[in-house]
Parts: sequence; structure tokens; C-alpha cells
Amino acid sequence: MTTDVRCVAETDPADWDQEPPFEVQVRCTGIIDDGSEVVRGTIPIWVTAKSSSKGASPTASSAQEKVPATA
Repeated sequence: MTTDVRCVAETDPADWDQEPPFEVQVRCTGIIDDGSEVVRGTIPIWVTAKSSSKGASPTASSAQEKVPATA
């Protein structure tokens, strides 16, 4: 038997509301058609400051630019 697995990745807005560098723990689950959860895990994402392409000092990406994954 084969089936599709729908994957969901979630974070909270507060996870992104800090100064870089920091790590965000992205909660992930995989669910099949009957609603059963078949996989669960956490993916660590390391966030660093964004460097300017003109050689200026690094600037942090704003929390508003980070969209929590909820697909």
C-alpha cells in the first residue's frame, strides 16, 4: 500500500523575535490521508545576520521578514 504524506512545519512568531545569531526549532509532522500521524520531529534552523552586499556592517533580518512555515 502507498499513500501520500502531508507534511506540516510550524514555528511561533516569538521564535523569530530575537537578535541573530539564534536557532529556531521547527516542529514537523507527517500525516497520511486517514489523519494518522506517521512522523514527528524537529528541524533546527540557524539564523544569522544578513550581510550587506556593499561591504557595510552586517544587519539583522527583521522578524517580520521571517514567515512561520505552516504549509
